[in-house]
Amino acid sequence: MKADLSSTWSLRLGSAIAFWAVLLGAVGGHAEIRLESRFSSARATQGANFGASLSADGRWLVVGSPGDDEDALRSGSAYIFRRIQGEWVEIDRLREAVPTKGAEFGRAVAVARSTIAISAPKARVDGVEKGAVYVYERVGSSWVEVAKLIAPEAKVKKFAGAVAVSRDRIAVASSGPRDENRVRNGAVYVFRREDEWKHESTLREDEPDPFTPAGFGIGLSLRGPFLVTRSLVTLADQLVAQNVVSAFQFGADGWVRLSRMLEPRFDRVERFGATTLIGGGQIFVGVGQPSSSDSVAVFDRQGRRVARLRPSDRSVFPGVNNFGRALAKKGRTLIVGGQDPFSRGSSGSAYVFERQDGDWIETAKLQPLEANFSFGDSVAVTSTSILVGATVEARRDGVSTGVVYSFRR
Repeated sequence: MKADLSSTWSLRLGSAIAFWAVLLGAVGGHAEIRLESRFSSARATQGANFGASLSADGRWLVVGSPGDDEDALRSGSAYIFRRIQGEWVEIDRLREAVPTKGAEFGRAVAVARSTIAISAPKARVDGVEKGAVYVYERVGSSWVEVAKLIAPEAKVKKFAGAVAVSRDRIAVASSGPRDENRVRNGAVYVFRREDEWKHESTLREDEPDPFTPAGFGIGLSLRGPFLVTRSLVTLADQLVAQNVVSAFQFGADGWVRLSRMLEPRFDRVERFGATTLIGGGQIFVGVGQPSSSDSVAVFDRQGRRVARLRPSDRSVFPGVNNFGRALAKKGRTLIVGGQDPFSRGSSGSAYVFERQDGDWIETAKLQPLEANFSFGDSVAVTSTSILVGATVEARRDGVSTGVVYSFRR
């Protein structure tokens, strides 16, 4: 499909504004990141939540817009952008073949090489709201829908709460069917591409709490043969259910649990594991609000905690930073979505960490042009750009569609 250069609303930032943004964002003398633009789509509607989800790989960027009303109320959409001559240019807009009311297409997005997966957690299957994942592959210069993934089990609801792509696999989170106690403990369904996309495995929590939904599948991430997700369990030596992050590895015996990670002092209301990320032999686990210890815990694949990352401007008040609500990594750079506890009004932030001599060091704090609590709802990073979603921010024409900020690395 030919790029439609007129369909993207974008604000290019002059050197004075870019310099101002770096002054706000630089930490410890690092001023190598500059704000170059913020953009939306001219087709995004009021309340579209443009930027609710982001995923980038190389020159490609996918932006979820689950609240988009253009086709039907909250039917949702997703936009494909490509990096062309230093700018993010809108290439295509994806949606259900027959958009349905409330499907929220674009709630989660993932791109890896020539594959895009987009969740629609309220899509209808045979007339029933169950959820689906739509898979696109690049054919020449176009992105073509090749599969619609649905839950392989009956009586599954809320399929496609989260989605991840790596190589020839797609992992999809679901609330799962009810167990004997009529509790939905969640499941992760793994699909593999052979001649076509087929269901390969189903992963579940093997020690769920008898009466509390385990939420298995929250904080889903996938990289090569490794998969990480969170669940709520009551361990043998604990009195209350706790959030536990599990790492799985695929091998000759299929998917095998490699390790479990938890923070024993946190109780069940904490958001430990609400976000996870795999990369560079490490597992990153967001804690986030309402925790009294906003941080990102870093583990090795064997489940040993090797570091804890906190923002330099961390507030003493619990839950204020919401640090770790979004995670993205590229090479030796880690981006963490959070909140600025000292801004006038409520404003989100994105923190940049760099791997230096084996340690993760905060090198920059990125902020929106004006106070905006949604800045940092989603993040992505490429070799040249850091991208931050602000899902309720207004475009230049005053329509609150949501926008994406692009920072030049």
